[in-house]
Amino acid sequence: MGHMMWFLRCNAWHHSFAVARCPHPSLHHTSFEMRGLDEYMRGTGRLLRAGVEKIWGPGRHLADDNTFSYFLDPQGNTVEYTTELQILDEDTWHPGLHDFTDPQVSDQ
Repeated sequence: MGHMMWFLRCNAWHHSFAVARCPHPSLHHTSFEMRGLDEYMRGTGRLLRAGVEKIWGPGRHLADDNTFSYFLDPQGNTVEYTTELQILDEDTWHPGLHDFTDPQVSDQ
């Protein structure tokens, strides 16, 4: 797949903004951080019971180790519920590459 996504940040979170390689320009998704794992699971369950279309998840991203559940909103936009976003220590953090051809790199 080559270079497909670049994570950018404006604070200590793992990323605040990501740019991905796609066939056309678009907003991929908006993410909402829940206050904890229980709130994340309740919110995910509430959307599922309401019949909101789930796209992906629940799961855990490998790159940041945060939880994820992706849904479609009524206008067809992708919305993510997440929690446990990684806070980086600028003095010890180093950028890395994830090889998508390695099965261990896929999200959990």
